[in-house]
Amino acid sequence: MVFAVCAEIDVISVSGEYSSTPQSKDFVKFIDEQGDSPLAFQATWNTGDGVPNLNPKVLTDPPVKPNTNIDVVLNASDPKDGFDGVFTVPPKGLSSTKWLHPDGTQTTAPCTGVS
Repeated sequence: MVFAVCAEIDVISVSGEYSSTPQSKDFVKFIDEQGDSPLAFQATWNTGDGVPNLNPKVLTDPPVKPNTNIDVVLNASDPKDGFDGVFTVPPKGLSSTKWLHPDGTQTTAPCTGVS
């Protein structure tokens, strides 16, 4: 699974959890990394490879079954710059050509509508 950031950010940790059951409070960690990595606007990374320059504790791909909830948190050196994105895999699954946004929209570019 590939993620993108839509802002310049100095990341000090990344964590991600998923739940395959709608409305479940039982989440499974799929990414946990620490370190220091400046990321540029529209930087991308694959969950299996992790964020460049961070030290992984856990790196796996979450399942992408319909209705899976995926929560990704990027903590920044400046706390006001951090992000928390919650994504729900659409009922028809993920598109191989579009980016899924936390609000459920899908676009052909990772940061469409973000400046």
